[in-house]
Amino acid sequence: MVTRSHRTLQPERTPTTQDILRVWRADRCVSASSAQQYLQWISRFRRYCHVLGLDEAGELTRDGVKRFQAWYAHSRGIPTTHLGLASSSMRSLHRVYEVVGTPVPPWRPVERRPAPATAVLRDYAAHLGQHRGNPEVTIRKKLDHVGKLLEHLSRSGKSWRRLSLPDIDAFLIGCARRYARSTTADIASTVRSFARFLLVSGSIRADLADAVISPVQPRYERPDVLYLGKTFNDCCAPWIQAQRADCVITRYC
Repeated sequence: MVTRSHRTLQPERTPTTQDILRVWRADRCVSASSAQQYLQWISRFRRYCHVLGLDEAGELTRDGVKRFQAWYAHSRGIPTTHLGLASSSMRSLHRVYEVVGTPVPPWRPVERRPAPATAVLRDYAAHLGQHRGNPEVTIRKKLDHVGKLLEHLSRSGKSWRRLSLPDIDAFLIGCARRYARSTTADIASTVRSFARFLLVSGSIRADLADAVISPVQPRYERPDVLYLGKTFNDCCAPWIQAQRADCVITRYC
């Protein structure tokens, strides 16, 4: 049974085919061949919404697409396992709605988590939301990254109040050994953000953010290919050995 989504009293403009193609071309995320298939699924989805009296934007969620897949599979007598392209098509349409500024619900419900246990993490989360404008999913990811950094410091008997560049270097090199280069770079970006927050909030006096290093993945390079014949660890080892406590490093890997 299909549950009807709530209709809006004054429906927003529905993106046209031209709108959809314009956004896809700008994003460079959908190839020309895929675009034709996606448009076919979008047409089927819109016909489904029209027949059942559903609000298109309200149905553009992961659960809404599952209902569409179940309905379409039942009407055609085929298994839903053959309809994987429908989900990616609707996800791309959801992106179009966001770009053109038409209200659309989140693709999946945002899981609400308890507030961070420590005061510094609570303050950092508030800073990200109020001053940086980060969505909750990004805040949650950054808090997870900072949590890993704090655990690393704790194993050394230190806290964020005594954060230093050698601590950050050691932490990121450990991340590089466990995670993909792109993940390590993402964590390094969070560490920079956290270091800037500590500085502007007066929690630390040293400006550490600009000296935080991270692996660089050249465009089109596969993650397992070495950059200039060296791994991230090879690049960073001399800096760690030098224990650059007060130096500002301007050379990056």
